Amino acid sequence: MYCALVFYRGSNTEGKRPPGFKKNKGTSAIEGQIFEYKFCALTYIRAINKGLKFKLGCNVKGFGVFDDVVLEYLDTSGRTSYICVQLKRKERQHIKEEQLLNESGDFSLIKHYESYIEVEKMFKGREQGGETKDSINDCLFIIYTNADVEEGLKSAKSTEVGQEEFLNTGGYVLKFSEETHKTIYEKMEKKPRYREFLSRYRIMCKQANEKEMDRYIIPPLQEKLKFPDSERESACQFFCDYIMGWWQKKDYSHFLQETNPKENDPLQTTSEKLMKTSVAKKLDQRKSELDELNIEYKPSALTDMKQLTEPHKAVLIFAPGRSTTLTAAKIHQMLNGTLHTILNLKQLVLDKSEVMLAWRSVFDVLVLESQSSTENLQDTFAEIFTFLNENDVKKKFIFISSGIGNMQQTSALCTTFSTNLTEVNDDWKFTDIVTDTQMLFLEKKVFFQGAEIQLGNIVNNCDIGMLNALSYDLISRLLENEKPSIGNPIEDTVEYYIDRTLLQNKNI
Repeated sequence: MYCALVFYRGSNTEGKRPPGFKKNKGTSAIEGQIFEYKFCALTYIRAINKGLKFKLGCNVKGFGVFDDVVLEYLDTSGRTSYICVQLKRKERQHIKEEQLLNESGDFSLIKHYESYIEVEKMFKGREQGGETKDSINDCLFIIYTNADVEEGLKSAKSTEVGQEEFLNTGGYVLKFSEETHKTIYEKMEKKPRYREFLSRYRIMCKQANEKEMDRYIIPPLQEKLKFPDSERESACQFFCDYIMGWWQKKDYSHFLQETNPKENDPLQTTSEKLMKTSVAKKLDQRKSELDELNIEYKPSALTDMKQLTEPHKAVLIFAPGRSTTLTAAKIHQMLNGTLHTILNLKQLVLDKSEVMLAWRSVFDVLVLESQSSTENLQDTFAEIFTFLNENDVKKKFIFISSGIGNMQQTSALCTTFSTNLTEVNDDWKFTDIVTDTQMLFLEKKVFFQGAEIQLGNIVNNCDIGMLNALSYDLISRLLENEKPSIGNPIEDTVEYYIDRTLLQNKNI
């Protein structure tokens, strides 16, 4: 299967439908297909970073065997030029002179010369039809392969770096000369304009294969999109996936250009997917943390909380202790089956624009946990209030406030929402959680009168009153793997002795 890229410095196409092209059918194994579309991706991003105005097509008809890659661009003098490339994936091969001299084959010069003449006729036909003034004289023809060439074909002289350097991925560029490749020139001398062909012909060998291509795509992609190193693999995957989808289109397709409609822009699509992935990770982080705690509430506790919160668009829930984790876990389980996210205030302030955008299209219920903050949250709460009024009833807001130290935040929230805010107290009890979850806590260790002991050894798990005496703060500290103290050590106790009398002695 072949792929073609076209670069063109033309008029501004912004706001217009991108031009299209007819495509050739091609054949290639899966590795060859990956090689081709990843090479398209590499060439596209390199062209973007060079500041070229261009078109990018694949399988474009009219370029013979060199339809794999065709670059049309303006050089530094303002002249339209072309680079026409055929891709050849060949593992562990060395190209020999006899392969170049054969009448057919992947590296046959005769076969490639015939395509050269075919392209020349195409240009002449276009010129006669008044379509273009482009000339074969402005074309460079390249065989681009991961195979190497035998040492005898390589020139001892360093050849001048030309247009082909734009496509290089660390290999060797074989440029033909009559001095070094006398046999080849003799073989081709009966062909009209063979000297012109050979002077415009290159073999770029020992180039990156499909497995190595990512490390050449990522640096220019990162330079353009400015994503962190942690997103390198994801960015490359999103970008190459878009190019692959475009490359797979049959019969007719649109050119990609330096400026594309939003729906046809690989960089815009990649950037949006990166943003969504990044936001999704942030949106799911707290929910994942709560899931890992394995706190499961009884249906009755969830029903009670649902009845208090469900009818309202904005709810302020007061947790009974310093932490909000147990209440957040209850709300998370209550919202199971509802698109929701749980964030703390710091996350919201840092990523407010992304969160608000995601709230509009990704999830329905925003749950905020209170957190000590010196920032003025009046504007943030006002934006949330406006958002709720402008959107449908599915959009809801729940703010979980700890019982201590949140006066400034809750005051700003109540002032902004006024009568549109419903206040709820979380009447948390230890027996609200299921037996298995209770046992997880009862197996944790505490300090009782100065001694380390399992909580279950001092609390009767059948005594509901005793279980519910376990406070919200105590359980919250156990969640944080602390060992809180229960009771005070007995000090200055009086030593005493109880007389004992032996009643029976039995030998067994």
